[in-house]
Parts: sequence; structure tokens; C-alpha cells
Amino acid sequence: MQQEDAVDRPDVQARLTEDVVHLVRMGLAGRTRDVQLYARRMTRDYEHAAPSLTAELVGLLRRPMGGSPLRASGVAQLAAPSAAAARGGALAPVDSESRLALLRVDDPVFVPRPPVLPDEASDALRRILDEHGRPEVLAAADLAPTRSLLLTGPSGVGKTLVARWLAEQLALPLLTLDLAAVMSSFLGRTGNNIRSVLDHARSGRCVLLLDEFDAIAKRRDDAAEVGELKRLVTVLLQELDTWPSGSLLIAATNHPNLLDPAVWRRFEQVLALGVPGPELARRLVAQLVDGVTDADVIDALGAVAAGVAPAELERDIVRARRAAAMGGGDLEHELMSVIRGLGGRLDRRERARIAAGMVGSGRLSQRRANEIFGVSRDKLRAVAAEHAKDA
Repeated sequence: MQQEDAVDRPDVQARLTEDVVHLVRMGLAGRTRDVQLYARRMTRDYEHAAPSLTAELVGLLRRPMGGSPLRASGVAQLAAPSAAAARGGALAPVDSESRLALLRVDDPVFVPRPPVLPDEASDALRRILDEHGRPEVLAAADLAPTRSLLLTGPSGVGKTLVARWLAEQLALPLLTLDLAAVMSSFLGRTGNNIRSVLDHARSGRCVLLLDEFDAIAKRRDDAAEVGELKRLVTVLLQELDTWPSGSLLIAATNHPNLLDPAVWRRFEQVLALGVPGPELARRLVAQLVDGVTDADVIDALGAVAAGVAPAELERDIVRARRAAAMGGGDLEHELMSVIRGLGGRLDRRERARIAAGMVGSGRLSQRRANEIFGVSRDKLRAVAAEHAKDA
């Protein structure tokens, strides 16, 4: 009976309301596959808090999908205006020569998992969301929510995921600059394309993502660059200064050293994202292997994943989950292969150090350390003794 009543708790109700709204938005957009994935996730999240709801969802998910997606019936367009309609009916801009779209539009945005970030970065993103959620508080102090965010860091650390997550949380369309379509070999056209993109984005509230930002905001003192790109930087600086309140412009770059110095001063918030350390890697692993109960495997995978880009780690874990699903085996066994693969990048001494540290902290037995890392008990004892001597 307590399980049935758990759904009456305010925190569970708030979470359930948010999930149902997401589910309806995706359904109205005709995203059948995303609805299925999201509903499956809800069956796990509410298994104990709302067992009746979970049973209903499980029953629906077992039924064969038939008929046309909702979008095909035209109901989706009537119930949820498209991004173009929200912008006064304006269609996404295209390159005048190639007729390629200059923007990719996601509306609504669905993110299967939130980004796993250091506390400092997570706090900064939460502040941005809070500002946009309560603009009247800032307005009373003659202030506006954060309008621009610069994300830096190597490939695969989650810059695009952060942009998508912010758009989802703000319930705003995500407009992503298509760099290949924007960049033109004709003098003047690249600048015109950028202006078209920015003008379109200004016509309604949105999150605008300028990925690979260094390609269009290079240092103006670079002698190798032509005047066209230098003028483009000037245009971008002007746009950043006058970007409208209520929308969020996000720029992302793998090469912050290439950016014009004046660009940095125009962004109200700058976040540098990096590869995760051991603790952050373990949190990411725990999120990606939801349902795995073997804490030894999670701890070991988190330990060897330190320094690995999250996108690369996710790719390896998804591959392991596929192998387990297709082969009918257990996921823990496949994850052991991932651990050995990531551990193979380390030299034997480093693997032994990690294994000995986990044994010393009580997280692994010597037998499990040998099984997972392939480090003998004698080697574990030797490394532990060496560590004690150095201490």
C-alpha cells in the first residue's frame, strides 16, 4: 500500500508531471521511437513509486505498434506549432546558391540523459536555468538572464550534449548552425549566411548553437585569414553585444586558442569542459550502465575510464549493451571486456596501481582485482608495499 501512496509525494508528482509533459510533446511531434524509449525509462524510474502506472506502461509497450505516426495525421501540427510557426511563419534560411538549409532545427528537444559534469559546471548551468525560469526577479533589479555561453574543451566531452540539455530544460527549440552549408567559397556570401541565421534566430525565443565556433570567429591578427573572415568576426561581435534577452546563444569550440581575444569578452559565461577524473568517470559509468548491480564492475570501469572522453566511453558501453542483448549474455560480462580494453591503454604498472588502490580501499578483493584487471596477487602485494614505503 505504501508503494501505491508514494506517487502522492510532492517530489514524485513534480517529476512525474515533467515526464508526462515530455512524453506528450514527443508524441505530438510524431517521434514514436523516442516515446517508446522514454516510456521504458519511466517504467524503471517509477517501478516502486507508482507500480500501477508502471504496469500500464509495460502493457502498452508490449503491444505491436501499428498505424501512421501522429505527425502524418496533421494533428501534431495543430496541437504543437512548429519552430517556423513560432517564428512568425518564417522558414529556416538557406544558402542562395546551394539551397542547403543553414540551420538544423530540433523542436522539441529530447535528451535521454543529463550531462555528467563537475560541480562547478553543473552549478553554473543550474544558475542559467534558474535565471531563465524566473526572469521577473532579475527584471526587478534591472537585469536580464544570461544570454551567451561559450563552451570549450576537446572533442567528445559533452559540449553539444550540454546545449541540447539546456534547450530541453528551457523547453525551447534548438537551432544548430550547419557550418558546411554556411561556409561559402564566394566572397561575402558566408557573412550573408551568418546574418541570415542570426536574424532568423532573433525572430523568436530559442537556443542557438554555433558549433566549431573557431571556424567563424578566428583571431583577426591571423595573417593567413582573408578579409572576409575578419569582417565576419566583427559581425559576430556586434551580434553578441545585442543578442536578445530570453534566448540563449551557445558557442562551442575544440580550439579556444584560435578564437579572437575580443570574442571571449563578449560571452557572459565561459565553461571549460574536460575529460573526467576518477570520481566523475564513475558517476558517468553508473548512469550509462543503469541496471548493473555489480558495484565492483562499476568501480573498476570508472577507474580505468578516468581521462577518457565521455562520448568515447558511452560508445564502448553501448557496444557492450548491444552485444549482451544480441547474445543473450549478461551485461557485466561484456563490461569486463570494456574494462580490459580501456585498461589496455595503460601500462602494466598503472593498471596494477589502480587495482592495488581499489583493493587497499576495500572496494575490491584480491581475487576480483585479478579477475577484472588481470593483476596477480603477488603484484598487488608488491605495489601495495611500495606505496606504503613511499607514504
